[in-house]
Amino acid sequence: MYLPSEINTLKCIKQTQDLIVSILIGNSWIVKTGNLYELHFKLKNNKHFFLRKYLDSNPNTSVLIREVNEIENIYAVEHSIVLERILRDWTNGRDVIAINPINLSSTVFMLWICLFGERITNEAILENTTISLDAAKTLCEYYPEYMESAYIIFKNNTFRIGALDEVFLYSIKNNRPSYETLELSTLLPHFGKLNELKRVAEGEMLNA
Repeated sequence: MYLPSEINTLKCIKQTQDLIVSILIGNSWIVKTGNLYELHFKLKNNKHFFLRKYLDSNPNTSVLIREVNEIENIYAVEHSIVLERILRDWTNGRDVIAINPINLSSTVFMLWICLFGERITNEAILENTTISLDAAKTLCEYYPEYMESAYIIFKNNTFRIGALDEVFLYSIKNNRPSYETLELSTLLPHFGKLNELKRVAEGEMLNA
């Protein structure tokens, strides 16, 4: 299907922003070389497939990611005009000190959880040592607005997200990409709940 160039451009910018913001609020850090900024981040081995699937499924994104250190799983979002603008709006050149709500969306939060979430008992945890307390609190305030789940707290440089079954159901009910729903399923506390949650979600959609 042919789309006007303006629509393609807007889609490209949106997908690029979504991925950059999700990485920025992950455990990333800003690296400056000369006058150019990059965003470096660690990505565990079990998250590589998800990132590849996202990039392959969203060819409009203009984010360029390169491997920096294979042993330590460090990657870099290369400099771009979009990255520079987001860093200017959100950071002081080192840490995230403000949240721009315009750049938040359910996609941003889903990418954030899928890329950086680790399951601990009944919660997913996401470490972040480069975000101010005020910015973290603001992020926690906006999360329920997009995710239909109010369970998120920030303490000791760590976001804790509970009610993962609600997040998983949200993904199914809103027809999120299958690779995203699959990644969320790995964060559920009991894999035995997977089919049950699917049936509940399918029933809710049929009765909607």
